[in-house]
Amino acid sequence: MKLTLNISLCCLLMIGLISCNQEAQDDTKEIVKDTVVIQPKDTVVIEEPKHEEVEQEKVVNLGLTKDDKKNLMVIKELPLGTPFKKIKELFPPLKDPRPEGGSAELAKQGYTEASVKLDLMGKKADLEFNMKNDTLYSYYYTITEADYEKASDIYLGIQQFYNKEFGHCKEEKVEEHNHYSKSCMWNSGKFSVVMTQDINRGNISWGFQRPVEF
Repeated sequence: MKLTLNISLCCLLMIGLISCNQEAQDDTKEIVKDTVVIQPKDTVVIEEPKHEEVEQEKVVNLGLTKDDKKNLMVIKELPLGTPFKKIKELFPPLKDPRPEGGSAELAKQGYTEASVKLDLMGKKADLEFNMKNDTLYSYYYTITEADYEKASDIYLGIQQFYNKEFGHCKEEKVEEHNHYSKSCMWNSGKFSVVMTQDINRGNISWGFQRPVEF
């Protein structure tokens, strides 16, 4: 009888131990399951593209009057090929023609020039007409300004004026043998416009001539 009880007790103890062991394993699985570590994803920082600042061209207001604009566009009233008589009618103070460049040889070939003073942009400007056989083939304006900053503003202001009329010009700069100058050239098809700032002399010269290829 005692032997039977002992065997029964042993069996119950074994079942209890197995049951406890099973529960312990299940709890361990739950703990492992609940403590899974999720690796953080890499953080990608997207940088906004940098916007490079574009230097804006200085805008020069020359304060041009109605007469200034008319004088800057004399080409509308005196196209190339105009006879000297017509030029004289538009500019009565115009001096009589003389040999171009003071050259007697050029005079023999029919090349002459005549000049007049103009009030332009609050300054005195020289306007020289060049002719062959009394027919206009080019003419040029010249303004003298010793102050470099003022001269540069006048040059840029005139450039911007003609840019509106003929589109952007072709620019060139010359720096050689201590001589500095810059120029702008426009080609309308019927004529060309050439402007130069001679920094050494303090001169700004520009004018209309027969079309040339740039």
